[in-house]
Amino acid sequence: MAKNKNVRNLILALFSTLFLFNTAWANGDVKKDAKLIADELVGCGGVYSAMSTLLVDMDKERAATTMQDTSRGAVYAAAYIMFKASVYDDFNKSLEWSTNKSEARKNYWLGLLELHNSTEENPFPPEYQIALDYCIGIKEVQIELVEELRKEIYSTKE
Repeated sequence: MAKNKNVRNLILALFSTLFLFNTAWANGDVKKDAKLIADELVGCGGVYSAMSTLLVDMDKERAATTMQDTSRGAVYAAAYIMFKASVYDDFNKSLEWSTNKSEARKNYWLGLLELHNSTEENPFPPEYQIALDYCIGIKEVQIELVEELRKEIYSTKE
């Protein structure tokens, strides 16, 4: 749980730099922090997407859709951070990076899950359970980022 708190604090610091001052320009340290945060978020996108695939296989379509939507939110949150920190000057490039990286993480987790000898007491490999718990722990920050992105999108359409 300490790692969740550290990531949350890092994101809040990044928020103050990028959003409070309403600037898309960022120095090298901010870009490095943005990449670290975005990497955590796309990792979560992969975790959620792998869970969605498992839920589809178990005929739990609504739960699978929810997980896939959560995955998409993580990917968009990561893309938004990369774009706002000027890692990419085009949001679509940032989104492409986030999507590709999340897909790679999903495939990693699906491979690990396939190899795991699942039992009722231990349905997931420990590494996956740790990652899932971590992602749930930072989901609030993911939601905040998606809300900021929505505000920015809809404010430019008026």
